[in-house]
Amino acid sequence: MPKSNKDVVALYSKAVWNDRDLSVIDLLLAPDAKIHSPMKTIEGAESMREIVEKWLIAFPDLSIHWDEFVAEGDTVVSRWTASGTHLGGFFDTKPTYKEVTYSGVTLYRLEKGKITDYRALVDMHAILSQLEEYDSIQEALESE
Repeated sequence: MPKSNKDVVALYSKAVWNDRDLSVIDLLLAPDAKIHSPMKTIEGAESMREIVEKWLIAFPDLSIHWDEFVAEGDTVVSRWTASGTHLGGFFDTKPTYKEVTYSGVTLYRLEKGKITDYRALVDMHAILSQLEEYDSIQEALESE
């Protein structure tokens, strides 16, 4: 098992997003964890799994590079860059088959080795403008 909060977040991030090992969600996410994503605010492992699956359906070849992890006390921040091809539905859009690259920052709060708060700040404008679907996806985001 990871020894530090930074190790927990690094393991979680890489296992879930790049290795597609969604079982890690149950291991490292607290049962009542709050997840603040660009899609919506949700709670718990099952909801997190659904969000991850939506991203992976839309971008099945999604690959994330972590530029850095910074930890202080119970908080870890990761800065990352992602790229993938839009091959599945994303909100109300059909696949565009376009490659996208975007970046983000994720803030994690941990207690006793479990993630209790997950806050993803994703450059949605970069994604939407590369897909050339800005208006339709923005409407879908606002209706959720």
